[in-house]
Formats: sequence, C-alpha cells, structure tokens
Amino acid sequence: MTFPNDYFKDVLSTIPSCVGIVWVKVNETQTLGCTISSFISISVALDDEKVGFILKNNSRTGELIESSKTFNISILGEK
Repeated sequence: MTFPNDYFKDVLSTIPSCVGIVWVKVNETQTLGCTISSFISISVALDDEKVGFILKNNSRTGELIESSKTFNISILGEK
C-alpha cells in the first residue's frame, strides 16, 4: 500500500520528537555542528547517562566526535 507523500508527512508530524544541535570544538576558535532529529535517551541512570543519535555516513561532525570523544548537544525547545 502506498500513500501520498503529504499524508505520510502529516502522520509523522503528529509523533513528538526531539530536535537538537550536536556540536564539537574543532580547535580553540572553531566549532562544527549539525541538526539532529534522531536524539533518544538510552539510559537516564545518574551514574550511566547515555543518549543516541544518528548522523549521515562520512559526517565530518561524526568524525570529529569519534576522534575527540567529546561533544555537546543543545536541545531545541518549543517557542
């Protein structure tokens, strides 16, 4: 079964999701980041907080996160 593209988009827009910006420092003066809409909580235990998000293949932001092992996430709120 197939649906018109607008129908699928309308249905998905009713599902709450979290949108944010993931960013990492390149050096002392440069920061690189990208928008993420796949942000989820994996664990909220105080001693073992874990989150998950998906970046595209060969993402420069992802490569920097992997090499530095440090990143920041800013969650966008409702206006």
